[in-house]
Amino acid sequence: MCLFVPKKVLIMDDSIENTVAVLIDGENLSHEYFGQINSIAKNLGTPNYIRVFGNVKRIPKWDEIPGVRTVHTGTGKNSADIALVIAAVDLVHSRRFDAFVLATSDQDYAHLAIRLRENCKKIIGVGERKTPENFRKSCSSFNFLQDLPKPNPVIPTTPLTLDKSRVHNVVVASINALSDPQGWAEIAPLGSLVWTKHKISKKAAGQTSWSKFLVAHSDRYQVDSKTSPPRVKLKK
Repeated sequence: MCLFVPKKVLIMDDSIENTVAVLIDGENLSHEYFGQINSIAKNLGTPNYIRVFGNVKRIPKWDEIPGVRTVHTGTGKNSADIALVIAAVDLVHSRRFDAFVLATSDQDYAHLAIRLRENCKKIIGVGERKTPENFRKSCSSFNFLQDLPKPNPVIPTTPLTLDKSRVHNVVVASINALSDPQGWAEIAPLGSLVWTKHKISKKAAGQTSWSKFLVAHSDRYQVDSKTSPPRVKLKK
């Protein structure tokens, strides 16, 4: 049962413009979700109140979105949650809004969703797929946000083949850096050093392994493959 008779009730009718308040937990959801959140709100009516709550240092980019007002909640524990709840209660008592969009994946807002529904408000929850069931079921309905595309890792690349003189200079320098007093260097660490420090792969050197590269240039390198692990040294 509603606690009081609202000024208006939500009527899903194309001829009537419903007013919508959008409350976003900025410390819980990325700014990249705003397009989806706004689209859901517009399906309900006119989202003429959009606020994102959080410590401004922890919610980058939200303040750059046109039409969204950021509410700085400071650094206190649960400060964003508390500020959002206070705003929601103030708004429901203003009786200016037909529906609320609560954008968060935090189950702690379940009590707020129930309280707003008791005041005859339609509460649309919006969150990631990890959102707990108790918050989802506390809303009038719940919309899952589509997963954001994961950024592709930046992998250093090198040309398919490199100038051989550069490769030899790097290999010689690496052998000198790894060699023991007799001038021997293990081949496996040599290949790792050439890649991690100089980003030169064995394919860029023109071979399928560094051992084959070194053997192919026996005029420069002496390879001892009988030892374990295999090693190499410079020819004088």
